[in-house]
Amino acid sequence: GDAFFFRQIGSYERFLEMYRDKKVFLITNQDSIDKIKNDGRLPLLGTFTIPKSHAFDSYDELKKWALTALDAIDDKKNMVIILAGGPMAKVLAYDLTTEYRYVCHDTGQFFDLFLK
Repeated sequence: GDAFFFRQIGSYERFLEMYRDKKVFLITNQDSIDKIKNDGRLPLLGTFTIPKSHAFDSYDELKKWALTALDAIDDKKNMVIILAGGPMAKVLAYDLTTEYRYVCHDTGQFFDLFLK
């Protein structure tokens, strides 16, 4: 999934409907994680925090930590990884999809559009 798709959804309610029967692992900055947790409507399986900027500076380390967090999850059935973190998120989503066969959606700044 790509950020351009999520901009066309139009509402956070439609976004939530897409993930109603899924388990979501969220990879984004702490501010967005806090917004999602405070909202309480996205079915979170877990989270992983990445820096708001300059994430590429430590990409290999962040990828390793994210994989460790994902490996700790026992039941990955119906799991979707949602990423938001600039260009680094797109690269991480690609790597997690192609190398590890995870389902990943890069939502871009979607949370900032609807969660204030």
